[in-house]
Amino acid sequence: FQILLDSFLQFHTVSEVKPNRHFFATVIAESVYGDYYRALHHLDNKLIDTLRPEEIRGGGLLKYTALLVGGYRAAARDRLHSLQRYMCSRFFIDFPGLDQQRAKIESYLA
Repeated sequence: FQILLDSFLQFHTVSEVKPNRHFFATVIAESVYGDYYRALHHLDNKLIDTLRPEEIRGGGLLKYTALLVGGYRAAARDRLHSLQRYMCSRFFIDFPGLDQQRAKIESYLA
């Protein structure tokens, strides 16, 4: 999900009314997954479903493994091996040397 705070942050510059229970700035939540309700279902049920990992720098590999350690599980078991292959491939393409891989992993864990 992405949370868009633009209107919230600009609220005080465009309105003299103080926020209260009945009047407040808008905050927009978007799903970059595409289907907001399906993404919310995945979030509520601790499911991982990565679309196009080959388009994500590093393939999303480190985030994926962190989520697995945190108790999440793959949403689409039938695509699991393909998804993991793409993630690993992209990670090794983006960080081809051992020094780069180590640096990326260390910076992710820091």
